[in-house]
Amino acid sequence: MLLKEKERKRLKWLHRIETKEDECSVGHYRFVSDGKETKDDIRYIIDFAERWYESNGYQIIENYDELKKTLESLQ
Repeated sequence: MLLKEKERKRLKWLHRIETKEDECSVGHYRFVSDGKETKDDIRYIIDFAERWYESNGYQIIENYDELKKTLESLQ
């Protein structure tokens, strides 16, 4: 999935998780809050993760479940 510049900016809270090369050839990310994200930002990241899962068959965000709970607590 190719990302446009605007999408990359909205995903700035995702930090790449370093893995051993033989362990995993695909990058994984972790959502890291800086306190400036909005509900819409979190919703966008969750949507991105769900689109990624549908396209590729695996979850790209390590703390996806935690992120969903955060969004639910903000609503």
